[in-house]
Amino acid sequence: MTNKKLELINEFNVHVSPTAKGIGITVMGQDTDPSFHEFLWYNIIEDLIDEHSISVLHSKDVRISEDSKEAITRIAAALRLCSYTMNKKVRQLKVVNV
Repeated sequence: MTNKKLELINEFNVHVSPTAKGIGITVMGQDTDPSFHEFLWYNIIEDLIDEHSISVLHSKDVRISEDSKEAITRIAAALRLCSYTMNKKVRQLKVVNV
């Protein structure tokens, strides 16, 4: 995942929420306008795999350790379960016309 440096001077609030495109982060300070940044799902996944993989002989020969493969597989399974649970809960809700 892309790393961002955050310097804290005043009290602030951080709001993290999933979006259709990725993960959105809003930082709101006391005397400043809110700042929003969205980390795209594609970039999050690619960065996670890049952090765990190694190019062996050339860029197309990419490998991964057994531990890293298991860790990424567990992350993928957890995301699938959360996605299934969220989808199931939303489908059970009744729609209100406003």
